[in-house]
Amino acid sequence: MPSNPRTHSPWSRFRMTLWALRVAILGHGPWRLMRDERYLDRLCNSPRKRHLVSHEMNQQMLLFG
Repeated sequence: MPSNPRTHSPWSRFRMTLWALRVAILGHGPWRLMRDERYLDRLCNSPRKRHLVSHEMNQQMLLFG
């Protein structure tokens, strides 16, 4: 038995490491924005309408096919 047993599971250690890398690479800016309700709503409900180019092509094929 190890003299100093680990206190966290491997999955928990992986998640903590991933979180630390996110903060190290991106800084604290994105996380502050996500905590502000105004910015979070804007991120979730973008005013831009996104669509797939392949969907548009399929619609044209149906019209002309």
